[in-house]
Amino acid sequence: MIQEHRQASEPKQRIDTASPADLVDYRELLARAGLPPEGLAECLPDALVARRDGLLHGAVALETYGDQALLRSLVVAPATRGGGLGGALVDAALALARRRGVATVYLLTETAAPFFAHRGFATLARAEVPTAVQESVQFRSVCPQSAIAMTLALATNHTTSSATQAPQGFAALESTHRSVMTSTTIAPVTTDTSAKTCCGPDCCGGTKSETTAAPTKLDAEQLVAEVRARYGAIAATSGSCCGPVPCGASTGDAHLAVARGIGYSDAELASLPEGANLGLGCGAPLAALAPQPGETVLDLGSGAGMDVFLAAESVGPRGRVLGVDMTPEMLERARGTATKLGFSNVEFRSGRLEQLPVESASIDAVTSNCVINLVPDKRQVFAEIARVLRPGGRLVISDIVLDRPLPARLANDLFAYAGCVAGAALRTDYLAALSAAGLGEVEILRDVDYLASVYAAIPTEIDALLETAGVTATELAGSVRSITFRARAAKTAQA
Repeated sequence: MIQEHRQASEPKQRIDTASPADLVDYRELLARAGLPPEGLAECLPDALVARRDGLLHGAVALETYGDQALLRSLVVAPATRGGGLGGALVDAALALARRRGVATVYLLTETAAPFFAHRGFATLARAEVPTAVQESVQFRSVCPQSAIAMTLALATNHTTSSATQAPQGFAALESTHRSVMTSTTIAPVTTDTSAKTCCGPDCCGGTKSETTAAPTKLDAEQLVAEVRARYGAIAATSGSCCGPVPCGASTGDAHLAVARGIGYSDAELASLPEGANLGLGCGAPLAALAPQPGETVLDLGSGAGMDVFLAAESVGPRGRVLGVDMTPEMLERARGTATKLGFSNVEFRSGRLEQLPVESASIDAVTSNCVINLVPDKRQVFAEIARVLRPGGRLVISDIVLDRPLPARLANDLFAYAGCVAGAALRTDYLAALSAAGLGEVEILRDVDYLASVYAAIPTEIDALLETAGVTATELAGSVRSITFRARAAKTAQA
């Protein structure tokens, strides 16, 4: 949805069918976003472009194969990101697909599944995609095998023989979005009389099928299930937790950019096994933890093993590093790397942070990177940390906290929760839970604006996350903080 930030006298932004004259600007926009232009000229007749003041601000294209279509080359100019134009372009493309007689739309994405799931798309195995679509250049060579295939079955279309009826779908689409897109005009598309028009209940003046429900309080186990599913997908596709990376962009480069931005050194990143860095985290707590030779270290929410493998080098062969994670795909990935590279001093255990599969008073040092914020019962997590630490044991944790409450829509958004934002607690509540568990000597080592720092590395991902939740960066400015802190367990065992 496009937020209204302009004066009424300013020009409206239009979504029109693309013309041959748009090809150069469209390709340039894709290039600036790091997206491939291959095959774009051939599908230009089924492409849509968004313009304001004569400048191209966004575009999307369809490749049609009979009653099937591939949604591709969705791009929004940096200056326009975060305002909902991406969603408006997708909706306009789907309306066009209906008018073309398309029954099912497919797409490929590396980590944009939540963005498209909010628009009704579902994942499927690439082998289930029709052969004609699989033969497209996007499937064959442009998008990597790790890209996720998604599909959406469109409402039943009805053939029209009247050219005057052709713009109906777009006019109605404009009507359904008018309350949240008051500055956007979606222009009618001229087609031949054989084209089909959309006359389903969602686009021809009837009830809109994809309404926005009022925010509801998220159930704790629903949150856990969503987090497990989200991070399982990340493990399978090497994606990042911070939101969608457009198909064709370099997720490897994004992972390095995120890791450097949150504090990991080039030396640490160079020493990591391939595939251990998935672009997750909000800090670099291990350097401050400073594991010593012979120590036993515990990593909470160990994921693909990034901090476990770094700590293993520090504790040496006489030491031991345990990683606990609840996501089977992450555990499989981490264990596979450990076996392949012969790490004999690491172990990855399956478990929840609220009930750690670890013996009491057996751990010298605990670390965690942007995971506790994902757990609904944070007090229980800190109680478990206090239980497993030896007397006087230490912890250094990086996590997300809030300096003011989030807007309700973001706080109650599952995808934002799994993306490390909506699960965060207020700073005062978070530190109170830490103290209640008997963990003291708290020292804040790092305190930065989380969204601002991550946005500098991956702006497209953050824009998509905020757009999906229907909030703006301005609403969140300064409120979402990434902190790294040190604390200690009591020096004598608690009764």
